[in-house]
Amino acid sequence: MVVLFVCQNMRAILSMTFPIEFLVDKFKCIFPLINDMLSFIQIREILKNTLNSDCLSKRCVNSKKNNKIAAVLVIIHCHENTPHILLTKRSGKLNNHPSQIAFPGGNFCPNDLTPLSTALRETNEEIGISISRDYVIGSLEVVQTTTSNYYIYPFVAMVEKLSKPHPNEEVQKIFSIPINVLSYMIDNMGISKNHVDEHNPRIKWQDYLIWGATAKILKQVLKYLR
Repeated sequence: MVVLFVCQNMRAILSMTFPIEFLVDKFKCIFPLINDMLSFIQIREILKNTLNSDCLSKRCVNSKKNNKIAAVLVIIHCHENTPHILLTKRSGKLNNHPSQIAFPGGNFCPNDLTPLSTALRETNEEIGISISRDYVIGSLEVVQTTTSNYYIYPFVAMVEKLSKPHPNEEVQKIFSIPINVLSYMIDNMGISKNHVDEHNPRIKWQDYLIWGATAKILKQVLKYLR
């Protein structure tokens, strides 16, 4: 009876924070989600040992002439002692991918020495935070978009204490999602019921729908943390 009471109260508290689709049914308890949470240090050690660090200084390779190059930064930071991943909502006035959820990043320019240079430069321009290369611990697999013909190079940065972001005109909003919540949603109920292709997930978080390259990159990160 005591355990049930605690679980019900925990569920009531969580319902004020998380969308209804996140909550488990009345016969389950939310405690496994909390107990399995990895610390920032644990996540950093896991990703340091598994991510590819060889391409941090390599130039990009564009295998097809019609494809374009972009790079993004997956920023893992701590908020209230809980590891989060930072995301942005793109401005609705942009020509490419308006109003979509994305990571900070953008197009590769000739002046950029490497895709990592692109990711760091674009992150600074979009959210007003200058992140040192020393915080970048590795890269994920390149993701190709089907509609806009981009090769996207994702890099992971671990920044425990993140400065206050200042979005530019390309960014409508900046927000962060706890990693353990993202993982739980993807594993249990975060994939849209109308979207059966597991290779192209759609993740719903509050009023945001995360899909396409951003969702694929998120799945890559979470895969290493299971």
